[in-house]
Amino acid sequence: MIPEIGQVTLLGALLVTLALGILPMIGAYTDNERLMRVGVTAAIAQLMLVAGAFAILTWAFVVQDFSVEYVARNSNSQLPLEYRFSAVWGSHEGSLLLWELILCLWT
Repeated sequence: MIPEIGQVTLLGALLVTLALGILPMIGAYTDNERLMRVGVTAAIAQLMLVAGAFAILTWAFVVQDFSVEYVARNSNSQLPLEYRFSAVWGSHEGSLLLWELILCLWT
């Protein structure tokens, strides 16, 4: 159940990202200050959603939730805790999620 919440948070982050890319530009074009201020709130919401998804993926690795395909492909039951933690970004999908989290922190 918890990995599904992570997927929903990623979908939410996608929607917030679309709003973050479109609404402030419309506000700048129409001189609408309210739409331009949406960008700050959307950036914070995007950070929270991406951080939540990354935390859920990390949790899946730590507790060895092999029902998640990404965990099953990049971990095993004999892996020590510190390696399970670093396995979160050990493959393409996890490293892209980490990069997205870093970019959200920068924003």
